[in-house]
Amino acid sequence: MTFQNLAEKFKDSLTLIAMTFVLFTLGTFEFSCMPSTAKSTPLEITWDQLTNDKNRRLGPEKVSPFLGVITGLLARPLKQPVHLIKKFNGRKIKISGYPVPIHFEGFKVREFLLVPYYGACIHVPPPPQNQIIYVVTQQPIRIMHLANAITVIGYFQSVRQSTSWGSSGYQILKGIISH
Repeated sequence: MTFQNLAEKFKDSLTLIAMTFVLFTLGTFEFSCMPSTAKSTPLEITWDQLTNDKNRRLGPEKVSPFLGVITGLLARPLKQPVHLIKKFNGRKIKISGYPVPIHFEGFKVREFLLVPYYGACIHVPPPPQNQIIYVVTQQPIRIMHLANAITVIGYFQSVRQSTSWGSSGYQILKGIISH
């Protein structure tokens, strides 16, 4: 049996094998180009991860927000330079904190500052910029009580932003809120 006879005899089988190989290769390529679910799952971060202070101890604001305010009034200068953490830029993150509304649409809020503890505002020394996140939500939300923490999920950026309520060092645009 010659090679041509053999090729003619198995022509349909070889075509099937070649097509299977091509489809498998294209399918593998297509799946490798698709975003994985691990990338779309938000990375849960804490407020301590947004500061570069490696020697940070349990501060008074962790014990009591009001003790933190009093200590801040006595010890902290009003303007202090801060370093922003950039390792989360572009990542989908999840972080919990307390909202400080800055833009209302009726009785709902679309823009707010997210802060690590209840009571942080401009009336006292605010938290440093690396502890304030400017959030713009996809849909306006109703915030029932400012003393209730909320969780924000969205894409993170290290961007300084000034508002009438304070200056933030980070932002989350098109955030999704869960209470």
